[in-house]
Amino acid sequence: MLSQFGALTVAPETQFGELPWDFVALVLLRLPVDARLRAREVSRGWRALLNEPRFWLVLDFSPESGVTARFTRALLFAAGERGRGHLHTLDVNCSWGPGPEDLVEFAAAHGQSLRFVTVSELLMFNADEMTSLCRSAPLCTLRCYVGCNAAEALPLLRCEAPCALLHVVKLWVFRFDNNEQAVLDLAAALPYHSGKIKELTVYEAPLRNGAVADALVRGIAEAGVSDVSFLECRLASASLPGLSRFKV
Repeated sequence: MLSQFGALTVAPETQFGELPWDFVALVLLRLPVDARLRAREVSRGWRALLNEPRFWLVLDFSPESGVTARFTRALLFAAGERGRGHLHTLDVNCSWGPGPEDLVEFAAAHGQSLRFVTVSELLMFNADEMTSLCRSAPLCTLRCYVGCNAAEALPLLRCEAPCALLHVVKLWVFRFDNNEQAVLDLAAALPYHSGKIKELTVYEAPLRNGAVADALVRGIAEAGVSDVSFLECRLASASLPGLSRFKV
């Protein structure tokens, strides 16, 4: 961990008495993001040290991070500004916080350095927001919850540009417009995202035709999804036994 600071030149005002500066750096690195921001106000020495962007390579706001401040847009952008050009990982897998529009704006500011982003499974992105996020952070692996219509889901599941590194961990698909071909297209696209989707909700899909329902069930199975919900789909009774492998 300390090796990343080896090339730094420490200014005189950043001396900490008898404590080695690299020891102090290690302690500060272990602070939660909100505490690290507050630590910049302790003294000019601490501010000078914490102005080094490499203290802000990782912004972790998950429940395990120890962050106690309310997660707000201001907190997110303040921490991001400290690591501009160096920010590598963002974890906002928390219950409350900035919405999709804020995260899209954040990615537009820091997307060239970002490589991993994990977003709360409670925060749903629509297809346009997800595409904008991917376009702003082209080299970033994004783990997100997406809600979109059947046609919009296809390029996301196939990881077509600019969504090559997208991991849809939770997916809500709706508006099939009573089109059985839209169901078959979804069934064919799901295996492209194999092993990534933990939870899938299919809403108002036309599944009265047993062959269509079976095709979707096969696609879901090939994608490795075990937690599946069918809402207002009126499944064909002949296909019900095939659902026994899922948590429905």
